[in-house]
Amino acid sequence: MIDIQDLVQPIHWRITQSLLSWLTDLLPYGDNIRFPCLQHLFIGYNPDYVCNLVIDTSEEQGVDENIDQQKVIEACKIKILRCSSFDLPLVLVTQTTNDEKNQLLIQQYYELHKRKSFADVFSQHRGKNLRSTSRSTPIATILCSVAKKQIIYTYTQIYDTIIYDSNIVNEIKLNNLQTELEIINKLKSHFLKKDGPRILIIRVDYLTEYKQLLSLKYILLNAIDDESKQPSDHCVWLVIHLQLGMHQTQTQTQTVWGFGFGY
Repeated sequence: MIDIQDLVQPIHWRITQSLLSWLTDLLPYGDNIRFPCLQHLFIGYNPDYVCNLVIDTSEEQGVDENIDQQKVIEACKIKILRCSSFDLPLVLVTQTTNDEKNQLLIQQYYELHKRKSFADVFSQHRGKNLRSTSRSTPIATILCSVAKKQIIYTYTQIYDTIIYDSNIVNEIKLNNLQTELEIINKLKSHFLKKDGPRILIIRVDYLTEYKQLLSLKYILLNAIDDESKQPSDHCVWLVIHLQLGMHQTQTQTQTVWGFGFGY
C-alpha cells in the first residue's frame, strides 16, 4: 500500500507534519476525544489536503532547494485560518494553556474574517445590503477573495430565505435540480444572458447533499472554463449550508476542503 509520504519530497512532508502537530495542539484536552474535532474547527478538514497545501505554497515560494520552511509554514497557517469555522475562537478562548498564543490566533481569525461577511460583499454592488430572514442564524462567511467564483460557508439554514437585490443575484437550490443536465443548462443560460442578474448563487445543504459536491465541482469548473473563452462579467457563487455543532460522520474523502474551486 502506497502512503502519501512516499509520494512527496521529504521537506514537504516535514512541513506537513509540523502543521498537523500545530493543528492537533489547538484541540482542547479532555475525555471527549470526538468533540470538538478538527472537522468542526476547519471546514472539511483533511490531513491529505494539508500536504497538498504545503506543496502548492512551496511552489509559490520558489524551487525546493531554496524553500524557506518557516515562511511556508506561516503562509499555510494563514490559508488554513481562512477556512476556520465560527467554532475556532470559541474553542481557543476556553483553553487554559498557551493563552498568549491562543489570543494571537483569535486576533488573526477576526482580522482575516472581519470584512468578509455576505452583507459586506453585496454592499459593493449598487450599495445594497443582504440579510437573512432568520435572526437567530449568523450570515455567511466568505472564504475566498476571487469575485468570479466564491465559496461561502454559512450556518444559515437551507430553508431560510436570504433576501438579495434581484437585479444583481439569481438564486437556485441544488436540491431543486434533478439531473446533471439541468445544472449544466442553468449555468449555460446564466453565462449567455447579456442582461439581468450577473451573480448566480447555488445553495447546497452540506448535510444531505455532500455526496454531490464532487460532481458539482467538475460541472462548475467545466462551465467556467467554457465561459472564459468568451469572457463576461457573470459570476457563480456557492453557498454551502453547514450544521452548527453537529459531529460529521462523512468520510474524509468526501470533504469540502478538497473542492479547490474558489481559493
